[in-house]
Amino acid sequence: MGVFTNIEVALHTRLATLSGSPAVAWPNTHYQPTENTTYLRPTILPASTVLNTLAGMEEHKGIYQVDVYVPVEKGVSALNTLLDSIQSLFKSSKTLTATDVVFIQAVSRSSAIRDESWFAGFVEINYICYS
Repeated sequence: MGVFTNIEVALHTRLATLSGSPAVAWPNTHYQPTENTTYLRPTILPASTVLNTLAGMEEHKGIYQVDVYVPVEKGVSALNTLLDSIQSLFKSSKTLTATDVVFIQAVSRSSAIRDESWFAGFVEINYICYS
C-alpha cells in the first residue's frame, strides 16, 4: 500500500473502534441517512506533501474530519457526547499504525449547526506522517 492509503487505513480503523458507534457513511460507499437516525461521516483533507530532508523523506499532513449528525430538535446532549467520545478516542492514542506511522498532533471540535433534518458538529484530527 502507498502512504496515502496507509494514512486512511490507520485513521478509519481507529474510528471503527469507537464504542457504541452509530452508522458511518464511509467515503465512496452508498449511504442514505434516515431521518431521526444518528450517523458519522469521516473525510480526509490532506495538505500538500513537503520534502522534509535532502534524503527524500516526505512529510504528509492533513485533517481527518469526522462529521456527527444527530436528530434535530432533541437537545445538544447526544451531539456533545459523540463529539467528546471521538475527541477522546483520538487523543488517547497519539500514534496510529498501518505500515506507516501516523501521528496525531491535535484534536479539536466545531460548534454545532442545524443542517436540514440534523443537528451537526465535527471533530478535526490533525495528523502528520513521514515517509
